[in-house]
Amino acid sequence: MKAVADVTLQAISGMAGEMAELQRVLEAAPGYAQIVTGCPPGRADAQSTYSILPEGKSYDDKFVFGIFRKGQMVGCADVIRAYPDSVTAHIGLLLVVEQFQRSYCQIWCMAPIDQAAACVI
Repeated sequence: MKAVADVTLQAISGMAGEMAELQRVLEAAPGYAQIVTGCPPGRADAQSTYSILPEGKSYDDKFVFGIFRKGQMVGCADVIRAYPDSVTAHIGLLLVVEQFQRSYCQIWCMAPIDQAAACVI
């Protein structure tokens, strides 16, 4: 776990409680789902975020992180190792709940995401 200010990044392992929190975060940013899919967040968005892979990648290359502020998950990041090339870590999703989208939370979470991405390539 890496910390910057009061924001920490924690790997999500797929446990039921983590997935429920991830789903809550995705549902707390309905504007994102509406823009990307044209629909409100779906009931299986957490499972999709956790499991969808780019072609040619394996689950060994996928990392989903919860972004926590003061102990509460307020965002998530989906990082793919060595994609699209061997020296790049691709951030497929970086989402912060709407309540914190106009705060410094997005800025604070970039340093731990960058550190985590550097560790996975």
